[in-house]
Amino acid sequence: MNIILFTDTEINQPIQRSDRRFKHIRRILKASSGDHLKAGIINGKIGTIEIKAITSQKLDFEFTPVS
Repeated sequence: MNIILFTDTEINQPIQRSDRRFKHIRRILKASSGDHLKAGIINGKIGTIEIKAITSQKLDFEFTPVS
């Protein structure tokens, strides 16, 4: 099972095209806008991200931690 990991400072920032997570989400997981993926903060909470928008340069998402 895949889990997309973020640091505390990355969790609210778009994923840029140069980031390996961008490539993994697009090429391996073949995710698109509206999809939900398992995600977590390193040494922190686990939850999901919802992909809000994907362009050729970045991926916008919203993280929701599991209570």
